Parts: sequence; structure tokens; C-alpha cells
Amino acid sequence: MRALAFVFGETPDGVVRKFFRQYYGRIFDKVARQVRRSPRRQTGKFKTNRANRWSLDSEHPDYTAKDLIPLIEAKLLANWRYV
Repeated sequence: MRALAFVFGETPDGVVRKFFRQYYGRIFDKVARQVRRSPRRQTGKFKTNRANRWSLDSEHPDYTAKDLIPLIEAKLLANWRYV
């Protein structure tokens, strides 16, 4: 059945994200927060406080293009192991 979902337009990263959101919500939330938001950095040259990574200046070390966010999330979730 999942193979049919892929044929009808779901991307592989969308399938992984959907699965984790449904069955492992807390892990999904943690990964999404880490990937989508910048760290809480109060000192130094690049000060951020949980800003969206794609809204930062492209020269910022924490910058991530918005279209790459779902791919990074899926990669991290697909490599997750229950211990």
C-alpha cells in the first residue's frame, strides 16, 4: 500500500516524515526544531535565538535553504534507531 502512495505523488522524504509524525511525534518535533530553527546563541559574531534558518543571511553559518529542510529532516529521521 505504501508503494502505491509513492506512485501517486508522495515523495520519499514526505513518506518518512509522515510516518514519524504519526508514530513518533516527540522525536519528529525534536528533529524538526533542530533542523528548522537556529541555535540559541547569545554571544559572538552571529547572534541568533531560534530564528528560522532560511530567514538568516546566506553568509550565516546556520543558514539552510528552505527547500532543503524536508530532505534534511527525512535523512535524520531515516537514520534514527530506537535504543
